[in-house]
Amino acid sequence: MTVLVRLAGKATSWSRSGKAAAASGLSLFPQRHGVFRRVRMEKGSSKSGRGALIVLEGLDRSGKSSQCARLLSYLEGKGCQAEGWRFPDRGTSVGQMISAYLANESQLDDRTIHLLFSANRWEKRALMERKLLGGTTLIVDRYSYSGVAFSAAKGLGIEWCKAPEVGLVAPDLVIYLDVQPEVCHWFSLFLWASNMIT
Repeated sequence: MTVLVRLAGKATSWSRSGKAAAASGLSLFPQRHGVFRRVRMEKGSSKSGRGALIVLEGLDRSGKSSQCARLLSYLEGKGCQAEGWRFPDRGTSVGQMISAYLANESQLDDRTIHLLFSANRWEKRALMERKLLGGTTLIVDRYSYSGVAFSAAKGLGIEWCKAPEVGLVAPDLVIYLDVQPEVCHWFSLFLWASNMIT
């Protein structure tokens, strides 16, 4: 597995072998990272200062949720105030509409569902900013990058897809789990078979 990381405007990659990964995947972040406008945040009132916004991205079944949980556990073990978030957040009113769409209980135009995914992030923006300013580090399973990528893959213009994301809180760190699609597919089949047995 190769992990591509974007920190403070510089892309870096690591692989399990410790060797630098091929540069082909690195070009994704400079293009997509420009979606966000930096939000200047004063130091929070907590003694620890402002929290970090850390985003994990990757294909379905690439291990994002597992790695988010491991990172959260690690940070909490080090005494850091941290929370795990995921998008879409199905607990909100917009999130429930997205959930119905994903369960094939409703039919929506590609542009409509893209805007709903974006609205789901916007409805959490104020809370996200408060948490960060209060010193809580947020580990986020998917953010705007996934929304733009999924909708652009459906044929929507990339600039149109990025437009609703402008103004959201910019991540401090983006980790892209670069797992081959075939591996994700086989893992999905493994999970399906495991559920059939138990």
